[in-house]
Amino acid sequence: MKSNNILKTYLFNIGKFFAIAAAFVFLAVGAMQVKAQAVNLDQCANGKPSAHVQCIDNQWLNGDLNAAKSHYQEDQSVPYRNVITGLTAGQTYALTLQYDTTKGGKHAIDYLTTYNQTETNADPCNDVTGCSLVQVAQQIPIDLNVTKGQDQILGTSDDITQIPGYFYISGTNEAGIHPTTLSGYTLTGSYAGDSSTSITVTFTPTQSTVVLTWSGHIASRLGAVHTVITGGSVNTGNGWGIDNSAINIPGSPYHMRNTDFFNNTTNTKIGIGQTDKQLAVTAVIFPAKVFVFKQLNVLTGDQDPNFPFTFNTVTPNGSFSLVDDHSGNILGAGDTLPTIAQFNAITGDPAYANDFSVINLIGPFPTTGSVTEAPVAGINPQVVCTAVQAGGGSTSGATVTPMSITATATVNWTLNEANLVYCVYKNTNATVTAATASVSGKVTTKSGKGIKGATVTVSDVQGGKTASAKTDAKGNYTISKLEAGDLFTISVSATGYTFSPDSVTRTLNNDETVNFTANQ
Repeated sequence: MKSNNILKTYLFNIGKFFAIAAAFVFLAVGAMQVKAQAVNLDQCANGKPSAHVQCIDNQWLNGDLNAAKSHYQEDQSVPYRNVITGLTAGQTYALTLQYDTTKGGKHAIDYLTTYNQTETNADPCNDVTGCSLVQVAQQIPIDLNVTKGQDQILGTSDDITQIPGYFYISGTNEAGIHPTTLSGYTLTGSYAGDSSTSITVTFTPTQSTVVLTWSGHIASRLGAVHTVITGGSVNTGNGWGIDNSAINIPGSPYHMRNTDFFNNTTNTKIGIGQTDKQLAVTAVIFPAKVFVFKQLNVLTGDQDPNFPFTFNTVTPNGSFSLVDDHSGNILGAGDTLPTIAQFNAITGDPAYANDFSVINLIGPFPTTGSVTEAPVAGINPQVVCTAVQAGGGSTSGATVTPMSITATATVNWTLNEANLVYCVYKNTNATVTAATASVSGKVTTKSGKGIKGATVTVSDVQGGKTASAKTDAKGNYTISKLEAGDLFTISVSATGYTFSPDSVTRTLNNDETVNFTANQ
């Protein structure tokens, strides 16, 4: 009996040992999993427009961005970073990123690019020990859904050019046998409604902490414009269209998130929790833009001159020059303005590169200003404008104040966010009122009697123009409105009469008297 009790006690203790050991293993695995879940997605809070700050330290925000913390413009790119800790060196991981591309058919973040595309001095490594960024060799793929543009048909006039870019990473050996690789894109939903785009980054760390960084491009209404007041990167292609941007969406339509994290080596999915980061529409500025185009109708001369302009805004002020060096006119018959679509096509045509400039106005809104063409000798200034209320959401209900255009070819404006103004300065050579002279006299017979109906002709030796007059009953004639200073030949003829001389040549600086006497 005693031996049985001893056996039972022994077996019980063995059971406790294995239970405790299993518990330790479970806790150890759990601790490892918790450690591996440290995937922190940060976005750059670059401060208010009046107090821009560098993307370092606490400006890498592990939360949402609003107008109190950041300011970005359409066509700029928001920097993001993932700080991933608790990794096992030599094992391979796959992290899937996702961003919201459309909301109700309006475009939000349309593609990814390099982390410092807009914030050129951003430093994702500043507060991370052992971080040293290296460019991932594989370029961020071109997203054909973006290239297709708003009509989603490749090769049409609204195609969009994606700014090339790269992911940057630290804590890997990009020159080794396991460089970081990128998947293609997965689109969830449709651009016509709500949609998100995903891409997977596969990497093999050489240390326990990795930093992965990139930026998300804020979809723009317009593309292919060069700005007078610079405001970041300028896209080289079309935009999504005036009414197709996220300014029309209230709240926070700009989302970036991690969706899946996988250890390929151990074939294990790693839980990373909720990592969605939002950018409020109030933190994104949709600038008002004043497009200034030049059209010159040259009557003389071989080359169009440079035409200087000055502009005044809340800040700053400046100047630029335009040259009408393209063939064809911007304005239609009767000085009709192009449609907005035609204007936008012109801004995307390299042939018009010197013919227009854009004043980019970032507020505060409503904002006032003016643009004036400087006087040019011999030129009459004319300007016609059209304005567009392009926006909704925060600009809902706003109207474009009618432009006031002065006699000195100055355009004054008061604009709200996202408003667009297109102005065409059509200048022609001024009409010069030249000094004139006249020639008059009398045509008579040898005896002094006036000859009626004689013809007196005045010919401009230099210009080739002619004018003539018949003599009256007393033989008098007058030819007026001749250009003073020119050399003229004055000749006479009459039926039944000959004259010696029958012509004279004179420079008409003033009114002249020229008489003719017949030989008969």
